[in-house]
Amino acid sequence: MRRDLLRGASDRTASSYDERFGEQQRVKFATALGRHPLPEGLLLDAGCGTGLIGAAAPDRSWIGVDLSRAMLRRAAGRGFGAVQADLDALPLATGAFAAAVAF
Repeated sequence: MRRDLLRGASDRTASSYDERFGEQQRVKFATALGRHPLPEGLLLDAGCGTGLIGAAAPDRSWIGVDLSRAMLRRAAGRGFGAVQADLDALPLATGAFAAAVAF
């Protein structure tokens, strides 16, 4: 996969992502979290985008990882700790999270 292309596309669409896909994402998150409740503790959202899952679980603490700085800025605005990284090489300690999600 050309990560530079993915990062560039995500950076370009970050400002309109929530408007374009927010409702679809909210339905997906509500359905998933209804079936699989999140544990207490620090959670990892791998490929967090704009951090929309945080609105579905605002009582949780989140760290979001994404390639896109623009997406991470929006996630940070939702209270996420934001880490720019490739999911193939996470700069995070093993066992640091109660659970991880990736949508």
